[in-house]
Amino acid sequence: FRLFLGLSNGGWFVLLQKVAHRRLAKAGNLPPRPYDFLEWGIERQVFRRVGGGVRFRHNLIQQHLAKVSEGTNEG
Repeated sequence: FRLFLGLSNGGWFVLLQKVAHRRLAKAGNLPPRPYDFLEWGIERQVFRRVGGGVRFRHNLIQQHLAKVSEGTNEG
């Protein structure tokens, strides 16, 4: 019962986040120390803090990186 209650109250999100993190790390698509990378980006004003998370400062940067990564995933 506790497992069901935990999963229904946000546990699925945490579980899916862990799975995504492992897949990205296994594929080599994560920086070695993500926290340090985000701090570096905040200092250089690429990212900004929003609540407990981090966002790109400008949507154009995010859109550009998304386009560039689409081109590298083809093949």
